[in-house]
Amino acid sequence: MLAAAVAVGIFLVADNLLFNFSGFVAHVKTIIGPASTAYQMFPGTVAGQVRMGSLAILELGYVFGAPLAVIVATAVVWGLARAKTTGWLPWLFVPALSYYATFIGVVLYFFDRFLLPIGLVLSLFAGAWLERFIAPGVAARRFRVVLVASAFAYSVIYVALVDYTLTHDSRYAATQWMKAHADRDHLVAARGPLEYFMLSEGFMSVSVESMEDVDAAQPAFIVLNADQMDVLPPGHPTRTMHDALLDGRAAYRLAFKYRTPVPRWPGRHPDLDDTRRDLQLSSLGMVNPTLEIFERRGVTAGASSAR
Repeated sequence: MLAAAVAVGIFLVADNLLFNFSGFVAHVKTIIGPASTAYQMFPGTVAGQVRMGSLAILELGYVFGAPLAVIVATAVVWGLARAKTTGWLPWLFVPALSYYATFIGVVLYFFDRFLLPIGLVLSLFAGAWLERFIAPGVAARRFRVVLVASAFAYSVIYVALVDYTLTHDSRYAATQWMKAHADRDHLVAARGPLEYFMLSEGFMSVSVESMEDVDAAQPAFIVLNADQMDVLPPGHPTRTMHDALLDGRAAYRLAFKYRTPVPRWPGRHPDLDDTRRDLQLSSLGMVNPTLEIFERRGVTAGASSAR
């Protein structure tokens, strides 16, 4: 009873129900309303929930990386199988499952960052298990320590690849190319804000979605994310525009195409591979896109002197 009362008290304080109840109600309405319909990835059926749950488990594996995922899975089985001796540990599943059921299970979509609260709970299971796995006096302790150290060493490189990709993102290369080829008075077009494709400071920009937009704006350069094209349905105006730019029907030529190669590493995150996943479940899917820059024929630039 005391634990339940403390939990309720924390909930009331953390969500500021006492002093901003209307704000809490508005937040709940957003979750079950716009947030649930605008971005929904899975149907609200039993099959949809099962598929979403299985993909969430798989995504948690990518969050941890293979070695730590094995440790976490082992720790969870150990913690639940020995519930009588692990004390409070199994109770940690209550907030984790509650969070999943009342948020992710309602909005019917998720990105890997949504799973971080659950990952935090799972890391506590892993810590409790590791404490016993390499405790002084256990059999073959030296080997166990080396095994655990190797898992963490792998994980350091696993995470470092993300940092490498961020600091070598293709958008930096696109920015450098544009600075070398575009003048200040050249109009640069992109599908959406130019900031999604390159550093936009110093460039005049316009958003285009179709060839009609291109014909109306007559930009000197068009920057597109090639990875997005296959995701768009056939006949989509942007996909039709892309095809026209590529096959020469439009008065543009493909002047630049680049995606930074990521060092090979066994078990690296799938969104760092050359082939993107069809269903984007990680923010890493937005990093280091394959960028294409189309230049209008006849454009002459003196960027080296203008910038």
